[in-house]
Amino acid sequence: MDDVDVVDEPDDESTSSSEETSSTESEEPVIEEDPHAAPQRAGLAEYSWDELSAIADEIAQASDPIEIARYYKLVNSSGKLEGQVKLVEFAGAEHYVQIIGFAQDEKTSGGKAGITFQFTDILALKKMRNSKSNAGGWAYNNEIRDWLSSRVGGKLPKELRRHIVSVEKLTNNDGKTSRTSSVSASSDKLWIPSYIEVFGTTDKAVLSAEGSQYQRFRDEGVTDAHDSTERVKNPTLIKTYKGSKKSWWLRSPNPESSTTVYDIYSTTGEWNMSHANTGGSIGVCPCFCL
Repeated sequence: MDDVDVVDEPDDESTSSSEETSSTESEEPVIEEDPHAAPQRAGLAEYSWDELSAIADEIAQASDPIEIARYYKLVNSSGKLEGQVKLVEFAGAEHYVQIIGFAQDEKTSGGKAGITFQFTDILALKKMRNSKSNAGGWAYNNEIRDWLSSRVGGKLPKELRRHIVSVEKLTNNDGKTSRTSSVSASSDKLWIPSYIEVFGTTDKAVLSAEGSQYQRFRDEGVTDAHDSTERVKNPTLIKTYKGSKKSWWLRSPNPESSTTVYDIYSTTGEWNMSHANTGGSIGVCPCFCL
């Protein structure tokens, strides 16, 4: 009889164990990606400007911006803006900014800017222009606008200014007028608020066309109450310059006057809507967007 080579067949347990080992080794753990753009911190002051820029982009793209702001603890559990501030050095001095709105301003390049900030105090006392005329509004021959773009921006910290975006600001750029067609857009990185962006209500159509109220002022119930008995001591509207309470400019010309622009009179500890000649030196409390 011929010799026959016998090949040992692997038993079932050996085959099964080998297959299981191979299968187990080939499986990789599933790691869920964090859907958020930045780590969650205790609040506004704790974030870097790089992180806030990333958060702003996330807010701008969100279907519910407040939900994103709540995740990052930029608002309280009810979605309201409170007194959080962040330190900003300007021209060798310490200042603070606060958030006044989310996904409200339109970027010049298209889309929404995620976060709008305002300085909590006055950077300087400035005239709108040397002449006593509000013709040209915010966009034309305006010394404050020129100062903000040519002098202020370059003195902000580098880590902040590289993230500031240009946005479209609506203003009556004629002066004395009743026509809403007088409202046009200018592209700005730094600006001051309009009447409607602060007060939210007005009986003047021209002023109503200059934007909409920011959340910060809406959350605090700010309106354009003219009766002194209706005014409140609102810390958001009280601004100081070198420790003293001062009035501060809005960018809106008084449409019923050819010489005045609105300001917020706050030297007594209460705020009041007012309007001043463009040649007067009044506080500048600028805003910017990420």
